[in-house]
Amino acid sequence: MAIPNTTPTPNIIFNGLMAKMTDTEFRIVMAVTRATLGWEIDPETKMRKKEDWLSYYQLKKITGRGYMSLSKAISSCIKKGWIEARDKDGNLLDTKNKRIGKKIYYRLGKEILLKNDGEEIVVKESQPLQKVERLDPTSPESVITESVITESGAYKRNTIQKKNFTKTTDKVLSGQKEKKSFRETKYPLEWYDQVLQEYCELKNIAPKGNEWNLLKREVKLMFQNGRTPEEIIKAMRRMAYIAEKNKLSWKLGTIRVRMPELLAGR
Repeated sequence: MAIPNTTPTPNIIFNGLMAKMTDTEFRIVMAVTRATLGWEIDPETKMRKKEDWLSYYQLKKITGRGYMSLSKAISSCIKKGWIEARDKDGNLLDTKNKRIGKKIYYRLGKEILLKNDGEEIVVKESQPLQKVERLDPTSPESVITESVITESGAYKRNTIQKKNFTKTTDKVLSGQKEKKSFRETKYPLEWYDQVLQEYCELKNIAPKGNEWNLLKREVKLMFQNGRTPEEIIKAMRRMAYIAEKNKLSWKLGTIRVRMPELLAGR
């Protein structure tokens, strides 16, 4: 009897692999299983999703684990072939440096799918992401739409990212139009994830509560100054090297102030 609202899970996870996994590794494998095999994209062929995008924020919420633990466990799971990480074009992100600043799509690895006790799990490859700029005639907001469409056309996922835009509202006062402009800037959550994860590992800390929000504000200031996650991480690694060599203390504020010289290698 089929049980609704359930996720098919490879038996090999329970028949051997679970005993080899740490608690966080097991949670990550389960999260990836739920995000992929947990979705049936073609009812007729019973095809399941092959991969799905998961940010560190989503993994933290699903697994209940911190960024430092997640980072180490993800690297371990990838190295052992339990999961794979790829970018939107399907390129393998098998090292930490390759994953920095990228939107990561996770899938179960060959050690699970190809060794699943002789059972075959049918998954279907998605077409590459297509980016289409769309202007809604009823709204002044310019957005970027990313779509994933399966070969059968049975599944479609849209992710809308708002870019910097100016929204104008018109208000009629005494027969005249009064225009008001509002400017809004947003940055992807994965940008914060990558920077703060690296910061926590370099400092060997695990901020909680309001401490995390304070760190995010500091990172946002650097984003607003035009810095990318890759530049911030490069500067942090340089600062960590200098600090260890000269027994100095540093914070994200230090990085923001000294960014130009750190990027220059000074």
